[in-house]
Amino acid sequence: TGKKILIPHDIAAQGCSYFMEVMPGLMALIVDLSLQRNIELSKVVDAEDFYIAYYDLSNEIDIQKVNGTKVDYHSKLGMIVVDATLKSSYIPSLKMYSFWLLIAKPLLQKYLLGTTVDPKTGHNDTIVFSSHMDSRTRLCILKLRTRNYNDPSFELYLRGTSLQVLAYLVERINESGPVLEKLSEEDTAQIINT
Repeated sequence: TGKKILIPHDIAAQGCSYFMEVMPGLMALIVDLSLQRNIELSKVVDAEDFYIAYYDLSNEIDIQKVNGTKVDYHSKLGMIVVDATLKSSYIPSLKMYSFWLLIAKPLLQKYLLGTTVDPKTGHNDTIVFSSHMDSRTRLCILKLRTRNYNDPSFELYLRGTSLQVLAYLVERINESGPVLEKLSEEDTAQIINT
């Protein structure tokens, strides 16, 4: 209903997902669920012009699959940024809280240092970036987590949190240097696994 995504009762015991366009080229998705059974969330590959930044604050170990390869990673501190064209799926713990940013490629690359455009195709290089979530980002998302979805100011708070998390992400990628290359899905899976 509206921006809240209701989950079928046979899957979720309680909780919801919330989706919002923050600004042109930037969308936020919150997945806050207690599940009754294990599920696998698969991303449909149809968003060529986006990167997805996953921030996971679940307490248990969740499983990420890229191109069918299982990537175990402790979600309590985890974040990953991938090109939306990569095939991936996610098997969450039974109690999950995940914050996702869908970022248009031109928007993110506008703020990154040293990104390139392939002169033959005109496309930007693929970005793959994974790391522990820094404390500033974690605190920002934890504050959002305490807000009630039905509060009239929730959308304003979500918008502000999304922009702050995007700023931290840009700063972090620029400091660390992203992995920027033309990568196959298999190579990407191996990088994420490493």
